[in-house]
Amino acid sequence: MENNNYNPYEITTANNLTAEEAKFQIKQCSGRNSVLLLIFFGFTFLISIIAGLLYGADIISYSVANIISMMGIYVIIVPVCLIIGNKNQKHTTKTYFQKSKMKASEWFKWSCILFTCNIAVNFVFSSIFEFISKLVQNQTGESLNALDITDVASNSAVFLFFNFLAMGICAPVFEELLLRGTSLTHTLPYGQWFSFIVIGVSFGVLHGNFQQMFYASFLGVFLCFIAFKAKSIIPAIGTHMFINLPSAILITASSTLDIKKFEELSKKVEGENYTAEQMKELTDFVIDNGWKFAAIFIVVVFMIVAFIIGLFQLVKKLRYYRDDFECGNTCPVLTNKQKFAAYLSSPVTIMFFVLVIAYAVWYAMQ
Repeated sequence: MENNNYNPYEITTANNLTAEEAKFQIKQCSGRNSVLLLIFFGFTFLISIIAGLLYGADIISYSVANIISMMGIYVIIVPVCLIIGNKNQKHTTKTYFQKSKMKASEWFKWSCILFTCNIAVNFVFSSIFEFISKLVQNQTGESLNALDITDVASNSAVFLFFNFLAMGICAPVFEELLLRGTSLTHTLPYGQWFSFIVIGVSFGVLHGNFQQMFYASFLGVFLCFIAFKAKSIIPAIGTHMFINLPSAILITASSTLDIKKFEELSKKVEGENYTAEQMKELTDFVIDNGWKFAAIFIVVVFMIVAFIIGLFQLVKKLRYYRDDFECGNTCPVLTNKQKFAAYLSSPVTIMFFVLVIAYAVWYAMQ
């Protein structure tokens, strides 16, 4: 019988375990989590390959191939993983959606902090990737393959719609259900920050490319933190959308905007030697693309404000409210080093990390 009062984020302490029992259970937990991630990654890769083959055979367009891939991942694969992951467990998909114990104002502060830190981490690792790519290019004459989310099919309205849906809505919901839902709640009894880190890093590695892998790991760790603090997955989904939606809107608005034409028209009216016709041409272009310019402006302002608020709140937290980062330790019988060693000793987990990192290397070399 389902217990409607059960909250999987209100974790039960593992104090009653011996060290050997805790290591064994952590290893089992690791294998179970990694099986789900391997299913997700394997079917994601398979769907992408099939979609690519269909496109190569000219059976369907590139846009449709991407739509099949994106929707298949979230609509089919994640629910299958949730069914497998929740089998014989007290936690179910329904139990993740508890009423949040985090006030809306506090959620907003943490979301801004994560937004600020995510931009900084993304900038650092993107710069590192670019530096390594230049070194490789100097040595081999070929640069590393960088992820480009603005694809050749980005001028397709259908593709843009589904890309926005996948990036802005589906990813935050379904990825949170898989990672901050079943994987996190299964791991929490063995230590809070330990769980945040292993699930967060798994989330980052799951992206399968070096440009996203590191900052997504950072993002994943703090999404775990937010879900635990709120005792609900709802704020984590909201924060994930907080991070993803601005990028999704920018891509949607800018992909069909003829930037080169705008730059050409703008140059014509620079200075004082321009005609009324040239000014009208520029004005007409802006009016015709009004919603795109408005969306870009609003998103850019939002990002700047969120970044400033996040920076201010981060400094404030670190200076005056460091206790807010405390989450306790439900499994003190092992040190964090022993917990990580046990988690990473699972053969399935080793297979997951090796396969996905190997794929990331292969992708970068293409």
